[in-house]
Amino acid sequence: MTQSSNVYHETLSGVCASLISSTITYPLDLVKTRLQADLSSVGSGSIPSIVRDIVVKDGVSGLFVGIYSEYLKVVVQNSLYFSTYSSLKSKFDDKPISALESLLVGVLAGTATQLVVNPISVIQTRLQTSGAHHANNSVLGAVGKILSNEGLLAFYRGITPALILTLNPAIQFMVYDKLKSWWMRIRRKQLGNVEDFHLTAMESFLIGAISKVVATVITYPYIMAKTRMQYASNSDQGVNEVLIRVLRNNGFQSIYKGMQAQIIKSALSTALMFMFKDSIHRRIVTIINRLSGSSKS
Repeated sequence: MTQSSNVYHETLSGVCASLISSTITYPLDLVKTRLQADLSSVGSGSIPSIVRDIVVKDGVSGLFVGIYSEYLKVVVQNSLYFSTYSSLKSKFDDKPISALESLLVGVLAGTATQLVVNPISVIQTRLQTSGAHHANNSVLGAVGKILSNEGLLAFYRGITPALILTLNPAIQFMVYDKLKSWWMRIRRKQLGNVEDFHLTAMESFLIGAISKVVATVITYPYIMAKTRMQYASNSDQGVNEVLIRVLRNNGFQSIYKGMQAQIIKSALSTALMFMFKDSIHRRIVTIINRLSGSSKS
């Protein structure tokens, strides 16, 4: 298999897996955004109480407000991230890369991705915090309102913490790759050094969840700051000013407000993504090999 075809397979499987996992976990994403934005309507409520309030006010469809912007973000973000990440990793010619090299590759891929994806994130945050019956409750409606009221630069609110947060997927993929390699070495020895060995769906799920929890705990204050900056329509505060204001007004614990929802959503979404991605990638490679084999015969 050529490097270019492998990058294509990684990208396609990553996008498909992310679309599936995002659909399953989207209501949690909506809840954690409202918690992080510190909307007065959610107060300090628990995840179940916020879900119940949304359903009572807007119906079940209220849990999926802004999901089309999520699909757009997933396709763009994962197409760019997986293609860049896989392409950069392929430069090492299949040699094992160090943890630092893996982290650097992830940061470079994340930076390229965020410059394109940030406007979509701003749109999604506004939709998720507006409610199901808001007058501008569509991607185009949100774009028009932001442009007319705030100008083009508003689409890059929160770009500083977003760029800092390229460390999040970088840490996530670094931890995942290292845990996966470590566990596969153990399993191969247990099975008698079998070469053709793949992680089970549950193994991919658990390793993916662990990797995302580690990345989220390390970077969470910037995740919260990014959400607040993208939610605000009339603030020019930088990321440090946002964090200092939150600390002064609400204390240290407020820096981690919504982290429970963030960890549950992110860990579940990432675990599902890795589980589906590995399975989809193997199926794509199998289909391609069969097609190439039949064409040769």
